Amino acid sequence: MPSSTCAPCLAGKNLQKSFLIFVVTSAAFLLWSHTNQIKRSKEEEERNRRLGSNRVLNTEIVRNTAIEQYNVGKPVACSLIRAGFNHNYLVEMGNKKKYVLRVYLNDKYYIKDSNDFRFELDFIDYLIKDHGIPTVQPIKAKNGDWLSQIRFGELPQEGAAIKTTAATNNFIRHAALFEYAPGIEVANNNMELTPAHFKILGELQARIHQAADQFTNPNNHHRYQQDVSTYLLDEPLKTLERELSRYNMQQQMDFFKPTAQAIRDKVAKLPKEKPYYGLNHGDLHPGNMFWDDATQTFTVIDWDHSAYGWRVYDSASMVSPNKLTFFLMGYESVRPLSLEEKEAIPLFRLLRDIWDFGDILAFQPLWGDDNASDKNRKEELRGYLDRLRRVATAFEEQYGDGKAAVNQANTF
Repeated sequence: MPSSTCAPCLAGKNLQKSFLIFVVTSAAFLLWSHTNQIKRSKEEEERNRRLGSNRVLNTEIVRNTAIEQYNVGKPVACSLIRAGFNHNYLVEMGNKKKYVLRVYLNDKYYIKDSNDFRFELDFIDYLIKDHGIPTVQPIKAKNGDWLSQIRFGELPQEGAAIKTTAATNNFIRHAALFEYAPGIEVANNNMELTPAHFKILGELQARIHQAADQFTNPNNHHRYQQDVSTYLLDEPLKTLERELSRYNMQQQMDFFKPTAQAIRDKVAKLPKEKPYYGLNHGDLHPGNMFWDDATQTFTVIDWDHSAYGWRVYDSASMVSPNKLTFFLMGYESVRPLSLEEKEAIPLFRLLRDIWDFGDILAFQPLWGDDNASDKNRKEELRGYLDRLRRVATAFEEQYGDGKAAVNQANTF
């Protein structure tokens, strides 16, 4: 007789199989949920650490740092004057002398370690002492180091005393003290720069570049490169793509790929040796300059973005097209530019725009600005995409490359 299967037995086996699938699926879901919870918890812990270590410090902490770690006397006042890519505090003395204590942010994407800061300060000191470049003199701490350290703890509850014990001082920030620049701040005083001013600035920038070519980095500190493969182009684009991917918007960047490659190809043809490539200020604009009318001198401040790069990037960062002629008259009175350098200035102006939004995106996690509502965040990211479209259009108009990219950008 043919064998037959017991219907109740088959039903039992199916029920067991279904139950086993349910158990395995539930276990997998619980494991996934638990893993994600741990990941989110670690991310939140890291975010809190990052924000806690980079918060704006109480002026009492900064004032005590000046008293304890520098031989400058006892400050009578201390106030925050700028909080952004660093935190800068005005330290005022009883004899009316003023200093600026810069408190560096932690976790900067272009800073390898504290020796990057020391490189910057070595370089500034060299420019002043060996070449008389008008900038602000850094002051060494009592221990002979350019840098001081500020140790602080968790943010106290409202009304609680500031924590100062070693047990609670689990955060460290590096700081540097500078003399205060003479004259007035150009940007904050809405000073209108004339053609004569741009000639002076051009000459000053050329002097900086010539002096920088002789800097030997005696302490062998690290400093980064303002190149296209990382700092100026690829990293900003990767950062934007990563942020867009949070909203499944990353494909909206595809139109820019031909332009990005065309930019890389053009920059690759530029010489990468002195005097065309070397140490730059990296962020020379009116917000980083003082003007002394009595001496007709600009004083350059804020060398935080100083790095090795193409010299014309410095010029492109400083000068709008309608003032370029006057700037170059001053620059070339000290150091003549090659034709290929002059032709590359518009290219580096476009790269400057890409770097600018990439820099902002990279710093937002340090400021706590990366946690906006989805609606606001998407609107912000669309604004950066619009900037890329303008870059693609301008590149096509200037160099006649990337035509397909421009067509895609304009019809997106």
